[in-house]
Amino acid sequence: MTKPADLDRDAARYLYGLTAAKRFDPAAHGLRRMRRLLELLADPQEDVPAVHIAGTPGKGTVNALITAQLVGHGFRIGSFMSPHVYSLRERFLFDGLPIEAGLLADLVDDVRGAVHIGEQEGRGRPTFFEACTAVAFTAFRGRADYAVVETGLGGLFDATNTLRRPDKLAVLTTIGMDHVEILGPEITDIARQKAGILPTGGGAVSDMQRPEVGRVVAAVAARRDCLLETAYPPQPHPKDSSCAPDHQRRKLAVASRPVEILAARDGWCPDSGARQAALATVHLPGRFQTTTVSGIPVLLDGSHYPLKLSALVADLRAAYPGRRFCWAVAFAADKDVPAALQEISPLVEELVVTEFRSGDDHPQSGPRRPRRLRRLPEA
Repeated sequence: MTKPADLDRDAARYLYGLTAAKRFDPAAHGLRRMRRLLELLADPQEDVPAVHIAGTPGKGTVNALITAQLVGHGFRIGSFMSPHVYSLRERFLFDGLPIEAGLLADLVDDVRGAVHIGEQEGRGRPTFFEACTAVAFTAFRGRADYAVVETGLGGLFDATNTLRRPDKLAVLTTIGMDHVEILGPEITDIARQKAGILPTGGGAVSDMQRPEVGRVVAAVAARRDCLLETAYPPQPHPKDSSCAPDHQRRKLAVASRPVEILAARDGWCPDSGARQAALATVHLPGRFQTTTVSGIPVLLDGSHYPLKLSALVADLRAAYPGRRFCWAVAFAADKDVPAALQEISPLVEELVVTEFRSGDDHPQSGPRRPRRLRRLPEA
């Protein structure tokens, strides 16, 4: 009998093997290959009402917060997230829990068959993320009441932007600078790519954006006749020192408004008690995760560029006022390391620079060698 761990490894081995395929230029070819792959799977993305999330930081957290609220109201929720931390199954969640290994293995086999047909048609092999997206959509078909899906990179040409149901609800977290080599050198280029998920004739919720980003997003929404709302967090009382950091309150606002919209649209009543109880259950591996190593308390976080690290510093200041820390850091070769180090420098007591083993799902961006990192900037 095949063990679940073996099924997990077999599925991962096949999907990781797809990264050896020639890199696809979505800007040149659009989403034709991805749409054909889904067509061969009978278009599973059309089966389930979806919330589609793009942005720079906060996609995973907002995904988890929306999922928890919907699960708290009794719905079966399929969530597609990335990256994973410990297991490939973390990318495909039902009610916040990783997909069963046996089901994942069956779904990967289905996708493998469709990939083979596509290759015979001369469409080439999909990338790792394209295949994962197909697995997710196929997993949610017939098994979920709602799907909560986050983009992998950008939005306009992202594999997840094959979600074309007219009732798709788009969500934009904060938009900042990242992946400039792909999305464009200017913040307005990146905003245009992220806003590419806005549905024509549909609705969208956005975090508060910097003015030049907000103008781009509003222009895309207007062209697509998309009703765009900005989610504003409640203002804390000036004397409330226990209030959560601003970015946390903003994420909660951005995650709560879509649930209210779905309730009004689909005819069910939101329950504040169920919402609060559900939010208390949210936990993401590798996001402000506390653990111990050899009896020493350790906090694990995957923040890797300035905007995210700024939020991490705010969380640390709120949780541990006045403290400085020993940091062990590693960065991918394409990250703005000096700017990242500048963000964390006020809370650094000691800095240990190391490197990671390049993951199979991101072979295009290996680790930055420690000897090439600049000295920590002055705070």
